[in-house]
Amino acid sequence: MSQIVNLTEIINKNKVLSDLDLIQDASEIVLDSIEEHFDGGILIGIVGSKLQMSSTIEDEMEIIQLLEEALENLYKEMNDD
Repeated sequence: MSQIVNLTEIINKNKVLSDLDLIQDASEIVLDSIEEHFDGGILIGIVGSKLQMSSTIEDEMEIIQLLEEALENLYKEMNDD
């Protein structure tokens, strides 16, 4: 099962970001939360114009499967609106 988590909402509840160190801290908070509440997960964000990705999962094939599931879920949600 995949779930999309809004990083902006988590950040706004915890702290205001002003530099890359705070972004890294927020990413670690989210990854820790993923490890605590899920079997595994992926954090994807954009800093500047560069895509950034972190994962609690080591297996690249499992990461790809999770990304595919997340895209399918997002597509379904967008079409249900």
